[in-house]
Amino acid sequence: MTGGTDREPPELEAFRRTRARFEAGAETRPSRIGILETADGLGIYNPSRRSWPLLAFLVVWLAGWAAGESFALSQIVGAPLPVVAFLAIWGSLWTLAGVGVTAVVLWLLGGAEVLFLTDGYLVREIRFFGLVRRKVVPIDAITDLHVAANVRSANPTRLGKVHFNAAGKPTSFGIGFADDEAKAAVAAIRDYLSRKTPSAGESAQTPR
Repeated sequence: MTGGTDREPPELEAFRRTRARFEAGAETRPSRIGILETADGLGIYNPSRRSWPLLAFLVVWLAGWAAGESFALSQIVGAPLPVVAFLAIWGSLWTLAGVGVTAVVLWLLGGAEVLFLTDGYLVREIRFFGLVRRKVVPIDAITDLHVAANVRSANPTRLGKVHFNAAGKPTSFGIGFADDEAKAAVAAIRDYLSRKTPSAGESAQTPR
């Protein structure tokens, strides 16, 4: 995986063309997601599924978090060593919680996933306010493509509704997908693979 500031490898020239065409004309199907196939490949766009009540709750929670963080820091100065040790441990965990919730809020406001199948490669991007995290694998390394029945997982690579193995590593796509969206994405991927790379299409449908 590489960050958005890294120079893209030469083999992603077709990916860049597909992305430009996709972003210019992706159509929503069947709901908020975009699925578009061009001469260069297939693109699937999955913007974050916003929940305004959840966002409002998290913003209020962050306000309380900030107040608690400020109070804890103010109590450290001049406190006995046992109190300092306790507040340091508690403050570290509290800070991590705040950072995690902040990341969720930012994702809900401006996050997106994009999946491209182009020129023999699968390219999965996670976009987050200008930052890009990218994973590239050969199409023929994709196996076990299916819609997951349960996406509650401690593994962050399996939070999407569409699961597959990429070069033997469990991967997912479709954070926040509804069932119909996941099925539409899987159908589009399988159709593309079956036409462009028949051997990869058969591998992608290998049962678990």
